[in-house]
Amino acid sequence: MQAVILAGGNGVRLYPYTSVIPKPLLPLDDMPIIEIIVKQLVHHGFTKISIASGYLGELIKTYLGNGSKYGVQIDYSIESKPLGTIAPLTLFNNLDSTVLVIHADLLTTLDFKTLLEFHKEKQAAATVGMICKSIKSDYGVIDTNGDDLLEKIREKPEFKMYVNMGIYIIESRILDYLPKKKPQNFPEFINFLIDRGEKVAGYRFNGYWLDIGQHCDYDRAVNEFGQYREEMKID
Repeated sequence: MQAVILAGGNGVRLYPYTSVIPKPLLPLDDMPIIEIIVKQLVHHGFTKISIASGYLGELIKTYLGNGSKYGVQIDYSIESKPLGTIAPLTLFNNLDSTVLVIHADLLTTLDFKTLLEFHKEKQAAATVGMICKSIKSDYGVIDTNGDDLLEKIREKPEFKMYVNMGIYIIESRILDYLPKKKPQNFPEFINFLIDRGEKVAGYRFNGYWLDIGQHCDYDRAVNEFGQYREEMKID
């Protein structure tokens, strides 16, 4: 089984930390974020990992090496210019027919093998990992009827909705839709696939997940990693 780790972002929201090291190498206890992901993938049976890097990508390559110390084969691509989150996959010539894709800046207890089995069961062209989150409105929300008469004002309510986890399973054949080396992100590509009539599944996950995008997220990751470490299957 093969996975691609997307590690090409500049991490500007985590400056000044990311002025000297790429975000995937930010440490949590005794290991960086990307090493946690690599160890999780190995635990779940992945034998090949391709890392799509860009900003300070050589540091990631130096740290992880060829994967032999983890019992996995690791290869790399390094973007000369940003390509978004889906286009970097076109830089690899050795992708399996089915591939897991994951962002390098998140923590989760998701069982990747279960996600893969769900994807195969659905016979989908792509599967998107999704998790329910409460999102609070900054405004009072007004409900009206069809005659523009107010029914209720809800002051800064919370809405529950499923959000993209930044974890996907794809059939590599769909990459043929992409022009070479032209920037494109996963959300717009997923919408394109749906418009083309391709089957795209959504896997509902209710465990632990954290997107480490800002300083407050990194602080939270530092505090919570120990609590979920055993469940992440990395030791």
